[in-house]
Amino acid sequence: MLFCWQGLLFLLAHVLSGLITPVLLTEISIVGGILIFCSGLSILGICKFNSLNLIPSLVIPVLFFIIKSVAGI
Repeated sequence: MLFCWQGLLFLLAHVLSGLITPVLLTEISIVGGILIFCSGLSILGICKFNSLNLIPSLVIPVLFFIIKSVAGI
């Protein structure tokens, strides 16, 4: 079962690799870094963040670039 999930993720990444530009990858990496930072703060007990609830924020840069390309900006 795990092999199927990993294979599916690999194939999805291979299909989407042509659509992901370096700028979009940078933006997604920035959001991911912030999520890791929030997780670290939660682990240390400094602040309470529900990092799992913030995972959908990784879609925001993708939507931004889609809207930007449709608008022609």
